[in-house]
Amino acid sequence: METPAYIIRSAAITSAFRFAEGTNHLRMVLVDEAFSKMDEARSREVIAYLTESLGLQLMFIMPTSKCGPFMDLISNEFVFAKCPSERPRGQLNSRVLVDRKTCNQERIKALWANHRRTVYQQAELDFMEEVLN
Repeated sequence: METPAYIIRSAAITSAFRFAEGTNHLRMVLVDEAFSKMDEARSREVIAYLTESLGLQLMFIMPTSKCGPFMDLISNEFVFAKCPSERPRGQLNSRVLVDRKTCNQERIKALWANHRRTVYQQAELDFMEEVLN
């Protein structure tokens, strides 16, 4: 049920910002807890629609443990970490550290393709071993 909601929201954004009129528009969407209720395939479809069809810059927020399948779609990654502070700053007993990475999408795609081939080959070997035994 999440996919239609994203498409409807995207159409509403397109209409509200009048993308069809003129040349200057805000073209960025920020999504918190991105695609938490959708499977990977549908999430990728929505990301493609927002970025390729609508031409939006998409910023999505998710735990590091969940971002692996989307790394080939990401051009920049920001990792935030909340750490205890040695000395309190006012009422704050922690600080937030930020690490920015520029991703080599072509290299990441090649790594994922290689990983897929390895998994397929291993599955094939496991199947053949089971058949022969």
